[in-house]
Amino acid sequence: MRKIWLVGLFLTTIFTACVTIPTPEPEKTPRFITPIPPQETVHRFVRYYNERNSSMLYSLFSEKVRANHTVEEVENHLRLAEVYGVKIVEWKQVGKERILHPYRFLNVSFILQLDGNVSNVTVLLPTVFENGDFLIDKWIFRELGWEEIVMEQEQQKSVRL
Repeated sequence: MRKIWLVGLFLTTIFTACVTIPTPEPEKTPRFITPIPPQETVHRFVRYYNERNSSMLYSLFSEKVRANHTVEEVENHLRLAEVYGVKIVEWKQVGKERILHPYRFLNVSFILQLDGNVSNVTVLLPTVFENGDFLIDKWIFRELGWEEIVMEQEQQKSVRL
């Protein structure tokens, strides 16, 4: 009987050594990746505009805008901005952000410097959440309005001659 008891103890010891009881893992808390706010997109727009970085500037536009405009159009606009010395000196959000799904609308005031002259332009800027980021959903270059100012200056110069 003693041998049976020892064999049983031996087998029980081997069996319990082979079986591992899993330790409970702590619950993983869900991680949410919050998107960069639309204001950061405007900040990047100003930075890339002043750096004359056409490819990065083009990447800030939504698929809808990119379907209607090419990177060459951005390059042409930036080339003209370089010729006339256009720079966005400052920007600020005017009023509150409006949300109308899937858009977020920002009223943005840009302070432009054009050959030493300063002008203020306010633009209603729609942004849309695409591919994990807020992108500009409007061809904003017409809204900046400095091209009209340049044309007026050119006309005034030609009238003086």
